[in-house]
Amino acid sequence: RLRQAEESKLGADTAHQAKEALLQAEIARVTEETLRQTERLRQAEESKLGADTAHQAKEALLQAEIARMTEETLRQTERLRQAEEAKLGADTVRQAKEAQLQAEMARMTEEAQRQTERLRQ
Repeated sequence: RLRQAEESKLGADTAHQAKEALLQAEIARVTEETLRQTERLRQAEESKLGADTAHQAKEALLQAEIARMTEETLRQTERLRQAEEAKLGADTVRQAKEAQLQAEMARMTEEAQRQTERLRQ
């Protein structure tokens, strides 16, 4: 009876150890899967951040180009205005040229805004 009780106890211990081993294996599997999912999420976040950074860089370059074009247009406007005043001294001609330059500036600004919108898309 003692021998049978010992064997029964050993069998129960073995079954318990087997269950414990299965549980440990399941915990390890779930932990590993969680780590893989965490890594995938981290990589997705890095990708998104990279895309956001690239978009911001394009936006900054576009804004710099718009500023450069506007500045150049203003310089040209001033040069033309001064040349017209020095050459002709006629208010009507100067006003007509300024109106033309303002229209050209408006056209260039609209074009820059269209380019901005295209880049944003």
